[in-house]
Formats: sequence, C-alpha cells, structure tokens
Amino acid sequence: MRHLTKRVSTKDVDLQALVLVVVSVSIKEVAVLLGKHEDGVADLAGNDVVVALMERVPRCEQDINPDLCHELPRPRIILQFHQSTESRILKKLIHLNHGPLYLPQHRDGYVNLSNYSPTPDQIKLLNLGLNCHALRKPGRHQKRVEIEILLENIYALEKLGKVSTTPNLPVDLLSEAGKSRGSFKSQLIDENLKKAARELQENEHIVVRRADKSAVYVLMTKEEYLQKMSTILGDTSKFQRISQDPSNKLKVKCNNIIDTINAKKGGIHLQRITGEHGPGYAYGNVKTHKPHNPLRPIISQIPTPTYGLAKRLHELLIPYVPSSWLLKSPKEFIDLLHNKAPTGLIASLDAESLFTNVPVNETINFILDEVYHSNHVPLDLPETLLRKLLEACTTESPFRGPDGKLYRQIRGRYIR
Repeated sequence: MRHLTKRVSTKDVDLQALVLVVVSVSIKEVAVLLGKHEDGVADLAGNDVVVALMERVPRCEQDINPDLCHELPRPRIILQFHQSTESRILKKLIHLNHGPLYLPQHRDGYVNLSNYSPTPDQIKLLNLGLNCHALRKPGRHQKRVEIEILLENIYALEKLGKVSTTPNLPVDLLSEAGKSRGSFKSQLIDENLKKAARELQENEHIVVRRADKSAVYVLMTKEEYLQKMSTILGDTSKFQRISQDPSNKLKVKCNNIIDTINAKKGGIHLQRITGEHGPGYAYGNVKTHKPHNPLRPIISQIPTPTYGLAKRLHELLIPYVPSSWLLKSPKEFIDLLHNKAPTGLIASLDAESLFTNVPVNETINFILDEVYHSNHVPLDLPETLLRKLLEACTTESPFRGPDGKLYRQIRGRYIR
C-alpha cells in the first residue's frame, strides 16, 4: 500500500490539539510525533486509507506519558470536515432511498418514571436491555418437575414397547434434582452489575418492569405501581377474591377428566398433571406510549396445574381457527399489501381493554360449535369433557396479585 504524506500548518490548527491518526499509526507513535514537533509543520507518513482527526485520546497505554492524554479541544477545521462528510453521505443515502432517511441515535435502554437516580453501574445494567439474557442456575423445584415429566414420558414409551427401564431409574433420575452440573457463571454480567441488580431489587421505593410495546425497562415508584394494580384487580366484575388455594383440587378434577378421555382406546391422549403446582401471579407492563402510563395487566399461569393442559388444548384447537382472518406477523401484512394492492382506506382499530371484555362462556360455545358442529372433522373426544377442560383452564385457575392476595378471574382474559 502506498504511503501518504500530509503537511499540516499550525496557522489553522492549534498544534497541541492536533492528533493525526493513520491506520498504521498507534497512539504511542502519535504521542512521539507530537513530542518531536518543533517548527510548526508535521510530516506524517502512513497508509492511504484514512486520516482521522480525533477530538481526544480515549485511553493511554502504560508506557505513554499520561500528560499527553488530557482531553483536547476539537479544532474548528476538524468539525467542519466531519460535518461536510456526514452531509455528503446522507445526501447520497437519501437519493438511494428515494425519501427521507433517519439516522439511528443513541438512546438509553430504559425509561425512568420515578424520582430515583440510578448509579452508573445500574444504568449500564439497564442499558443491556431485555434482549440480553444471562444463563441462570435452575432451581431445585424446576428440575424436579421436569424430571417427573420425563419419567412419565419414559413410562409411556415403555408401555408402547419402545423402551425398557431398570428398577432404579426413578431413584437415579430424582436424585439429579438436588445436583448442580456445569458452569453458570456469566461472562457478560460482572460482579459490579450483579451488585447493581441487587440494589435495584432491594430498593423498596421503586419497581422495575418492562415497557408494553418495546424491549426496554421501566423504573416506576412502587407506590404508583401497586396503586394501579390494585385498581385493576379491585374490579369485582372481572376478579373474585378467594381465601384458599384451590390448586390441588383443580389438579385432581382435571386428572379425573383426563383419565376418562384416555380410557378410550385409539382416541386423543392427554398427559396427566404431575408435580407440585400453585397459584399464578399477576403483574403489569407499563404503557409508556399512552398518557399517564397505564398498566397492561398480565396473569402468568406457568405455576398452575392447568398450564401444560392449556398448551395441549391449544395444539388441538389451532387447526380449527379460520386462517383467512389471521396474520402471523407484520411481515405477512406488508406482503399482503404488496401482492394484493388493495384500494380504499386501510385503518387500524384499537379496542380498549380487549382481553378484559372477552366473553368466556360465549367464546367456549363458539369453539365447540366450530369443532363439533361445522364442516371440520371433530376431535375424537367427548364435547362435554372438552367444555369442562376449557372452563377449568380459563375460569378456575387461581393467581396472586402484587399484594399477595389470592384471586380468580371470572370474566375476560388477560395475556398469560
């Protein structure tokens, strides 16, 4: 690669503010060149890729005099050069794009709706965003539930003659629930960020939730969050306070229905509910895109006995959903617009409190009509039993609110 020589006069640029970096020139070499300059003209040889004028030296190598690494004012000529270059490139991009082009700008990865000022480490942690996942050590309860399900599947395969087992298999597998194998040390989350996470978690005055329409964290005062959740769960037309946890009774009820369904040979087989279960839990995502930042309530049913059953019923019922009225993704909608070229006005309707106002009983009736009383091939299980399972999954699963109290949803549905 040929070499390039630049002569820069101190008439236009303050010499001590000038740092010329060619691709092949290191910070140390630049410092040496600046130190040797005497006559106000610098001759610098380097590769011809780029000559960049830096506003500061970002860091010092250990063998460089730290005095050379002080922040240096940005010369006017350098600023003009960068501005003209960016403007020229932007004009080309706008021409290629056939329209306006908006360059990405740095934004914090969180929204602070509280009066709390996070520390630098906490800001760094929050800026990692929701798409950053650190490997977590699985809990003993989680491992035991998974092992019990694994055992059930193995015994089901054994009944079909596909596998054979040994008498000590349950003991060997269940003993793994209390063991920890492998390394769960994150290379991304260091000790300072772990400390920052603990500080945020232990702060009694704030809560950290996610935004409803974007993958960012939201800091909100705990008092405001609890007040908004209390208002939602206090609607007695949609939620009912209960005094006892009905999880075990619900598990027994569903298993009795499942046993009745599985008793028919050649029909649909449903997996029995095994393991320990408890109430779900309610929380809210913050709608930062709407005035007053309301919450979108979500009820997680993962700990409940009906969670796995509901997923299985979804697999059985999804073929009966009219595909002509569904879109799988925004990309499918864009492709539809390009291919069909529809005329007229395209409008988007936003239904307020949509999930809260879903009529559960009417929806179940619609599902059963579509499955058993339409042109589709009906499911090979009794209609009355499917109705009981759908009612158990939608209206009988308990959950706890942020206040620790038990609830049951009696109207509508929330995201789960």
